[in-house]
Amino acid sequence: MGVENYHVIELVGEGSFGKVYKGRRKFTGQTVAMKFILKHGKSDKDIENLRQEIEILRQLKHENIIEMLDAFESPQEFCVVTEFAQASGELFEILEDDKCLPEAQVQAIAKQLVRALHYLHSHRIIHRDMKPQNILIGAGGIVKLCDFGFARAMSCNTMVLRSIKGTPLYMAPELVREQPYNHTADLWSLGVILYELYVGQPPFYTNSVYTLIRHIVKDPVKYPDTISSNFKSFLKGLLNKVSESRLTWPALLDHPFTLLKELRVDKCDAGSKSCDCIRKRVEPAPTERPESVPCPSDDNTSQACTAPLDNTEFSVLDKLEASSRTAKGANAICQDRGAFAHVLHPFRNFNSKGTAASDQASAGANQALRVLWNLLGAGAVSQRAAVEDAIPAILGLSRATLGSNISDHAALLTKAVSYQHDSSGRVLFESTACVAQLLMRITSGLSKFFGSAQDVKGDVQIMTQIVGQARSLSIADHLCSCLNVTGSNLMSSLWTSSPAAGEACKAMWALTLGLNLLTVLRGWTEAKNDSNKLSDGVMEVVTDSICKLKGVQAGLCHSLLHGSESTLSSTLQILLRCCIISPIVCEVLAGISAKDRASNQAPGGGDGTVVAAIFRMVSVHLASSQEGGNKGSGIDGLLSYASFTLAAIAQGLAAQGRLSLSSMLTTSVPKQRARLGALTQLASLEQGAAALRQPRSAAAFLALAAILMLEQNADNSSVTSDATLSLVSLKEISCHGLESSPCTMGLLSHVDDRGVWKKNGGMLTSWHGMRDGYVGVLLSRLSCGGTFGSEQACTAGLHLILISLLGSSPKITDDCSESEAFEGGAGLSPSGVLYSISALALCLPGGAYRDILLRKESLLALLSLLSKRHLMQLQVWEGYNGGSTGLTEVVHRVLDILEFSFSSQSSHGSPRTSTTSSSAVANSPSKANETELGKLITANMSLYWQLLHECRAASPLVRCLEFLSMNDMIRPVAFVSRMVQSSRLLAIDIVKEGLLSPLLMAKMLDPSSPKDVVLDVLMTVSNLARMSKDFYEPIGEACIWDSFKTYLVHGDSNVRARCCSALGNMCRHTPYFYEALVSYDLIKLLIDRCADPDRHTRKFACFAVGNAAYHNDQLYEQLRRAIPHLTNLLLGNEEDKTKANAAGALSNLVRNSSKLCEDIISQGAMKALIQVIADCSSVALSSGTKEINAESPLKIALFSVGNMCIHAPCRQYLRSLELFRVLLQLKNSTDSTIIKYLNRIMCKFPDISAQQTRS
Repeated sequence: MGVENYHVIELVGEGSFGKVYKGRRKFTGQTVAMKFILKHGKSDKDIENLRQEIEILRQLKHENIIEMLDAFESPQEFCVVTEFAQASGELFEILEDDKCLPEAQVQAIAKQLVRALHYLHSHRIIHRDMKPQNILIGAGGIVKLCDFGFARAMSCNTMVLRSIKGTPLYMAPELVREQPYNHTADLWSLGVILYELYVGQPPFYTNSVYTLIRHIVKDPVKYPDTISSNFKSFLKGLLNKVSESRLTWPALLDHPFTLLKELRVDKCDAGSKSCDCIRKRVEPAPTERPESVPCPSDDNTSQACTAPLDNTEFSVLDKLEASSRTAKGANAICQDRGAFAHVLHPFRNFNSKGTAASDQASAGANQALRVLWNLLGAGAVSQRAAVEDAIPAILGLSRATLGSNISDHAALLTKAVSYQHDSSGRVLFESTACVAQLLMRITSGLSKFFGSAQDVKGDVQIMTQIVGQARSLSIADHLCSCLNVTGSNLMSSLWTSSPAAGEACKAMWALTLGLNLLTVLRGWTEAKNDSNKLSDGVMEVVTDSICKLKGVQAGLCHSLLHGSESTLSSTLQILLRCCIISPIVCEVLAGISAKDRASNQAPGGGDGTVVAAIFRMVSVHLASSQEGGNKGSGIDGLLSYASFTLAAIAQGLAAQGRLSLSSMLTTSVPKQRARLGALTQLASLEQGAAALRQPRSAAAFLALAAILMLEQNADNSSVTSDATLSLVSLKEISCHGLESSPCTMGLLSHVDDRGVWKKNGGMLTSWHGMRDGYVGVLLSRLSCGGTFGSEQACTAGLHLILISLLGSSPKITDDCSESEAFEGGAGLSPSGVLYSISALALCLPGGAYRDILLRKESLLALLSLLSKRHLMQLQVWEGYNGGSTGLTEVVHRVLDILEFSFSSQSSHGSPRTSTTSSSAVANSPSKANETELGKLITANMSLYWQLLHECRAASPLVRCLEFLSMNDMIRPVAFVSRMVQSSRLLAIDIVKEGLLSPLLMAKMLDPSSPKDVVLDVLMTVSNLARMSKDFYEPIGEACIWDSFKTYLVHGDSNVRARCCSALGNMCRHTPYFYEALVSYDLIKLLIDRCADPDRHTRKFACFAVGNAAYHNDQLYEQLRRAIPHLTNLLLGNEEDKTKANAAGALSNLVRNSSKLCEDIISQGAMKALIQVIADCSSVALSSGTKEINAESPLKIALFSVGNMCIHAPCRQYLRSLELFRVLLQLKNSTDSTIIKYLNRIMCKFPDISAQQTRS
C-alpha cells in the first residue's frame, strides 16, 4: 500500500510536522486525512524515532481518538493516513464563536477526553500537544483527539522525557521550566482546556511568552464563583503545579465530575478495538451458532414461535441438540443413521410447505438447523452424507425461504459453496445457484426501493441484513474459490461442475451491485454511522483471484463461451470493473504471462484467453443479432458490454506500456482483421435502425478506438489498422456520432459508481462517454492520414464540432459526483476530452489554425479545460485518464495547441510525452503549406497574444501549476514565461493571478524542481523586473531570497547565470532591493560570481554588480571587494560584452561618491581601463568602420574614465599615465559617440587640452 492507492483532493490544514490533505482511498470511496511529513532537516535519529512512533500509534483504536489507518514512507517524506473526522468543528472554533460553555457541556467533553487520555496513557503514550485545535467535536457531540505529531511512547523503565514540545499556553510548569516530565503534563493541559471552555480564556493568558511562563510557574489559579464544587475540585487536582501531587490515574476516573454512571471506563480493556466493551450492544461473532429468530407471519409482523411441537419430536430434538454440542456427541449422532435422519426430517417437512409453513414447522427447521450447524462444525458428518443428505437439505431450505429470512443459515450456505468433497458437482452448482438467486432477488428489491413511494423500511432491513452477512462471511472469496475449482476441473477435462462457473459469476456481480446499492441506501436513510463503502474489497478479491489463479481464468472463459445471457452480462460487468481497478489484470486477460511482461512486444489475445473468448462471443452474438427476432435488444446489450470490456482491456494494456495491436489481437494478421472487422461491423448502423442500435454502435466505436490507440505511438501504423480505418467514413463519425444528441441516442441503462440506475445523460457507462469512441477513431484517422487527413477533417468542419463539444463538456457543479460532472450534453468522459484535444492539435496544420487559435470562443473552450474546478474533478476521477496522470495529460495536450503558434521558434520547448503524439504531427505541416502557414502565424502573433489577454488565459494557466507535480510543470511554466516575455498585458495578468505567490514560487524554485522549471522561473522574474519597477513589490513579496542564495552557487552554470541576470534587472530601475541584497547576504555571493568559471555567469554578474552601484552609494562598502574581480575581467581574455559590463560597473562605483576612488586606483582598475581603451582603439581605427557598436568596451571604458575624472584623485592619477597619447589617436575617429566621450575627458584637463591645441 502506498500513496498511489489514494486520491489527494485538497489541502485542509497544516499540522505540527507537515501539511494535511483530504484524500480518498481508490476503489473504495473512503475519505481519509493524509499528513505528509518531510524528512528534510531531520536527523537519522529523528527519522528512526518517527518510524517507531508511527508503529505504536498504528495500534491505537478508540472511539475518542482519530484512528490511524495506514502509514508509508518515500525517500523524501512520510505519509500518515488517518480517518477523516466529519466534524462540526474544532474546539478552538467553538471557543471563538461561543467564548465559553455551560458546565454541563464542559462535563460531557471532559468525560470523553478522560477516556481518550486514559486509553493513551494505558498504552504508555503521551500526547504532548493537548490544545483546543487538536480536539474535534463531531456529529452527536462525539469528541475526537487528533494530531499526534508530538506524541511519544513511554518505556516501562523511564517514565520521564526532557524535550519541550507543544503549545506554551497549555504547557505544564515542569515542561516550561525544561524539567523532566511524564504523562501528567497531558493532565495539566486537560485542566487548562476545560478551564478555558468554562471561563472563556486559559487561567494564564498574556501575549508575552516570558510573562506567560512566569505566571504558569508561580501564580495561583483563580476560579470563578459560579463554578460547582465538583468541577472546582476536579480542576484543582489537574492544575496542581507539583506534578507528583496532580490528580492522575486511577483516582481521576473515580472523581465525581467525570465518573461514568453506566460503566466505569477503567473496566474497559485498553487493547480492545474502540473500547467495544463500553458499547451498549455487542454483535456476536460470525462463527457463533445462529440463535432462533422470529419467523415472518402473514401480516409481516415478527412474532415469537410459540406454537407447541409434538412432545416426542420436541424431546428428541432437544436431546440431539444437547448431544451435538460436544465432539463425542456429534460423532455419535452421525454414526446413528436414525438419529441423523431425525435431524434432517424438519427440513423436508418445511421444504414441502415452503413459505406457507406453519410456525411449528418453522420452529422445527430452526432447531434442526442449529443441530446440523454443530455437527458440521465438529467435522462429524461424512463426505457422502454431506453430499447426499445434509447439504441438499440445507439448499432446499434456502430455496424454500428465498425472499423471507434466510440470514439464519447464510453461513451454512457459504460452507456449501466452498465444499471441497463433491466429485459430482451437485453441491457446488446447487449452492452457487442458490446464492446467485438470493443476491439477484435482493439487488432487484433494493433497486426498486429507489423509485418506490411506499414505506418498505422493514423489507430493506431484511435485505440489508442478508447482503451484509454475505459480505461478513467473505462470500466473494468462496465464490472465487468455486470458480477456481470449476475452471481447474475444466482444464483437466472434467465437466461435471462446469454449470457452477456461470452461477458464481452471477452471484459475484449481484453481490457487488447489492453492496453498492446499500452504500447509497445507507447514505440516504442515514440509518448507519459506518462511512465505509460496503463493497470495500469485493472487486479487489475478484481481481486478485483472476491475476493469481488460472482456474478462475478458465472458469471465466467457459462462462463467456457457454453462458446464458444473464451469465454473460454478469461476467462482462465483473471483468469491466476489474480492468478499471487494475491495469495488470488486463495483461492476464490477454494471456500475457508474468515472464513475458518485461517485454512490451509480447503478443496476447491468443486462443484460450479471456480476450479471445470475448471476441468469439461477439462474433457469435453478432450473427444472432443480424438474424433479428425478439431477443435483439438483449443481445445488443451483451454486445455493448463486450465492447466496453474490450475497450477497458485495451486501455489497461496501454497504461502498462503495451503499444501494439499484437498485445491484444495476436500476431496473426487474419485474426487481427477478423476481430477488428467484427467490431467495425458492430459499429455500423443499418438504415432505419440508427436510433435502436446507437448505444451498441457507440460502444463498438469505443472498443475500436481503444484498440487502435495501441498503435498511436508506433513508428508506422500496421496494414490492419489502416484497412480498418478505411472502412469507417468521416461522415459516419460526424453524423452518427459527433453531431447526434446523446439525449436522443436511446442509451443503455447502467449502474454508476454509487449503484444508482442511470439512463441517458451522455454517458454509456460510469467511465465512458457516448462520443468517446467516435472521437477516438477520428483521432486514429488523423494520426494515420497526415496533413491530407487533417485537411479532409477541416473541410468537413469536424474541428468546429470538436471545439463545440469541448466548450460544453465538463458541466461541473459543487454537488455533482465524479461521473455526473461529465454527464452533460457533450457525451465525453475524461478520455473523450483528451481524444478531442489531441484531434484538434492534428487539425491545426490542415487549415484549422485560424478557427482554433484566432477565435475567442475556441480559446475560451480550451482554457475552460484548465479551470480549477475541472482539474479538481479530473483529479478524483477513478476511471481511465483520471487522477494526476489524466490531469497532467489534459494540461499538456491543451498546451500542444496553445504552443502551436511559436513551437518551432520556442527556446523553452521540451520533449513531448503524449501517448497520442499529437504535437509531433501538429507541428509538422507539409512542405506545400509550410511557408503559407508560417506567414499567417507571424502576421497574427500580436492578435494571438491580445486574444489570450481578453480570454484571461493567465488565470487557468497559473492555477493549473498548483495541481501539477514538479516534473510535470516544465511545459506550462515555459509557456507562462513566453507570455511574460511577449506581452506586457499578459505579464500584468500573470502577476495578478498569483504566479509570484510565496507558495507557488517555493514549489517552482524548490531545490528538487527540474532545472528547466528553475531556469524559466528565473527568466520570468528577470523579464518582469526588466519590464517595469511596478513589478518590484510583488517580486519582493514572493519570498525568493533563499532560493537565490541556493541558485547563485548551483552546480549548473546556466542557473547561476540566469540568477545573476535576474538580480541585475531587479536593480535596474530603483534601489528597491538594495537592502535585501545585504540582509540576505546575496551581495557577497554576487561578487563571487564575477570570478565564476563560466563566462556567461561572469558577464551577468558584472551586469548585476554595476546596477547594484548605479542608484546610490548604499552598497559601495560591500562592493569594494568586487574591484579586483572587475579589473581581472578587463585584462583577461573575455568577450566584449563582459568587458563592457565590467567597465560599466567600475563607472558606477564612482558615480555617486568618491568612496572607492583610492581602491580603484590602488588595485589597478583605472590602469586596466586605459589598457582596454588602448587595445580597442587600435582595432577600431584599423577597421575603418564609421560607427562602433554602442555596447563596445571602448565606448563604455571611455565613459567610465570620464566619470572617474570628476574626482580629484582619479584626475591626478590619470596625469601620470600615457592616457592622452592614446586619446590623441582617437581624435581621428569618425564615431560621434567616441568624440563626445573624448571631449568630456579632455575638458577635465584644460591645460593639457590647450597644450595639444597649440601643438
